[in-house]
Amino acid sequence: MSKTVFALWILFLHSLTFTVCANSLALPLPSEDDINLQPWQSYQTILALKPSFEDSSESEQLTLLIRLAQAENLLYFYEDFDKTVDKFESFITPKTSAKLSSKSYLYAGMVAQRKGEYANAIVLFKKSMSQATDANLNRIFVYAKQELAYTRSLTELYETSLTGLQEAYLKAYAMDDQYLIGLIYETYGAIYGFMSEYEKSIEYHHKSLDVFKKLNYRAHIADATYGLATTYRYWGKYDLAISYFQDYQSLISYSPNADLSFYSAYGLGMTLAEKKDCQQALVYIKQALDMNGIHDYNAELNKRKASCLIQLKQLPLAEQALKEAESINASLPELKGTKWDLETVKIRGDLAFAKGEPELAYQLNNQYYRDYIDLLLKNSSARLVNVRAAMELERQNVEYVLLEQRNKVQALLVEQQQQKNLIQGYIIAIALFIIAVVFIALMVQWRNKNRILALSIRDSLSGLYNRRYIFEYLDNFLAKATPEKTELTVVMIDIDDFKQLNDVYGHPFGDQVIKVVAEISKETLRIEDIIGRIGGEEFLCVLPRLSVEQCDIIVNRIRENINQHVFTTDQNESVNITVSMGVASINEHCLDTVSLYAHVDKALYQAKNSGKNCVVHYQQQWSSFEL
Repeated sequence: MSKTVFALWILFLHSLTFTVCANSLALPLPSEDDINLQPWQSYQTILALKPSFEDSSESEQLTLLIRLAQAENLLYFYEDFDKTVDKFESFITPKTSAKLSSKSYLYAGMVAQRKGEYANAIVLFKKSMSQATDANLNRIFVYAKQELAYTRSLTELYETSLTGLQEAYLKAYAMDDQYLIGLIYETYGAIYGFMSEYEKSIEYHHKSLDVFKKLNYRAHIADATYGLATTYRYWGKYDLAISYFQDYQSLISYSPNADLSFYSAYGLGMTLAEKKDCQQALVYIKQALDMNGIHDYNAELNKRKASCLIQLKQLPLAEQALKEAESINASLPELKGTKWDLETVKIRGDLAFAKGEPELAYQLNNQYYRDYIDLLLKNSSARLVNVRAAMELERQNVEYVLLEQRNKVQALLVEQQQQKNLIQGYIIAIALFIIAVVFIALMVQWRNKNRILALSIRDSLSGLYNRRYIFEYLDNFLAKATPEKTELTVVMIDIDDFKQLNDVYGHPFGDQVIKVVAEISKETLRIEDIIGRIGGEEFLCVLPRLSVEQCDIIVNRIRENINQHVFTTDQNESVNITVSMGVASINEHCLDTVSLYAHVDKALYQAKNSGKNCVVHYQQQWSSFEL
């Protein structure tokens, strides 16, 4: 009896073991929605299923790898993600479905994009879109389209990015695919942030956050929160940025991946550095650089590290950090000439100034602002090309309509001669329409040209002329001037203790001070006088046809008007500011811009050394005066 019971017990255990194994093999592969909802749990399930797929077809194994890559991407396991995507190629055959191959190209493009290989990424996204289009796979097409738009925005092709993104949005909206709509909102937010249109950026990041909260996609909620934090950082609203970065830190608990902390450390380090809280910033910057971060992000961290170390007077360490940033940028040719690349020139100028090399600092800063203005003009020119292309398309459409109508006219003439007068009137109407279109096109082109010209000669913050224009004006004026026949005086205005104002009341208040000082100075000067902003808190005035006595009256009136103006901070504190002013005039020894600028700069320096809030005229005996 006992042997029979024992045999039955063994049979039961075998049955139980078989049932458990069968159930484990029958465990379903997580869907895309499952992975978005629970990335970590789905990732573990896929890893558990991986051995059971080894004898499956290439198509089934590729499906598993694509789902695995999706989970790794959401968990920020980027090294594993790259390795998984590399395996795709070995499972793609001529029999592979368009859905799987187009998705493989999509993920391969994401790998290239993250490595900064933007040209390669664009090619891969286009391949994904092409295959998706041929197979009517709208969801994959839209996904690849929005990734393509984001990649182009990283190289500052903003107009092209927004045009492509609009097409992706219309398709996603027609499909009523909330997931794709959320991704597109997030990409809109990023691009508008790059374009410094911060209100629009915040609006789209909030839209993205709302969509993903309704879907309960935790990884995407964290990404949208990070987007809000980053935009507030670019906007200069540092306290809000820090708050959202801290929210992001708590939201990334869905993943055990420690590398996720890189992004929160990156965001907090960059924000605190820009807030000038350098001691705390360097702690987070070190944390981020010690992690396995993205290459171009490390360049940004090293730039902020260099700026902070310059502020803390640790110049050798600042040099090391800046060289590291320059090296990373040099390894990413797509970044050459962008605002991120140009910023290293500005920081090197700051470092030269801190080392006591003012001439080199001036050259580097001058180069930075010249290249930055050229970049703005280039981008403006690109927008003008787009406008012209749209006008050309419209013209072709008009010509096509006109040709079609003329053919109808010819047919009507053959069929019915009596309608000749009516047809002639119709042709005249079309001719007038073409003239109107051409006139409107010319007007639009003229307005765009004037707008671009205004951007090239105006300082965006103060509304005054910029440095390049004011010095070109001086060059042209002095080329025709003689000391016997020409009276010309230049005045340099510098806001006293401006850095302290920024540190105490914040940069927005500093911007307000610059605007008001510009407005007061401009209103006090005569109509024929010229004033421009030539540096952070420095202004240069050109006063022709004035004697020294007349100049004194105007200059002191500017100083007094500024001194009497009451500024109000965000905390309703009343603040008065003062300015120091240097004055220099042309004479037989000074008939060129360089000499005149050197004289007025020395006079301003003397005003600063004389206690500030005063006006000092350049004297010839200062010729040996050293800056």
